[in-house]
Amino acid sequence: MSREKANGNTPEFDYEDVSEEIESMDDGTDVAGEVSKALDAKAVKYEAQRIARNEAKASLRQAMKAAVDGIVSCSLKDLLLTVGAGQASGIPRVKGMGRKSMNEQILDMFRGPDGQIEAGTKVSGMDIFNAFDIGYPRMKWLIAASIKDVKKKTDRIWMDFDRAEGIGGTYTVWGIGEAVPENWGGYLPSDESLL
Repeated sequence: MSREKANGNTPEFDYEDVSEEIESMDDGTDVAGEVSKALDAKAVKYEAQRIARNEAKASLRQAMKAAVDGIVSCSLKDLLLTVGAGQASGIPRVKGMGRKSMNEQILDMFRGPDGQIEAGTKVSGMDIFNAFDIGYPRMKWLIAASIKDVKKKTDRIWMDFDRAEGIGGTYTVWGIGEAVPENWGGYLPSDESLL
């Protein structure tokens, strides 16, 4: 008997079905007038609901626009105090430096004062865990990558983990470069073509 209009707000009635029912009644009542009044009342009700909904949307848009204008008009310093400067992935950044991956930041822990990684450098596993919240299972991937996934073979970092040394173990750099260090007992790629 009724269908929704395309906008979904006001129903559209099929008057042909209603008129057929009215014509088939012969008791003398003004059925057509009653149906017409009921349809008009529903249409007025739906129209009032539509107007109220549109007014609510308009007032919400105005409130949101005022809020955005208020945020834009405040100073950058106030905004940073409110929102915060943000840290990418929770990794701290040094002011003035580009972003570094977590692997690069871990390798920085092995660098000496001159910025170079040297054989014999040791870092506690607990220091790495405290700084980056990662343990040996994640560090195995870094150790493997620093040996086989390097751009030049001379950039290899031969690093190993000694579980017995210190609390949380110790990561030690055995050597830098293409050649496998003497007495090496750590990771070696299964594919010898990577050596």
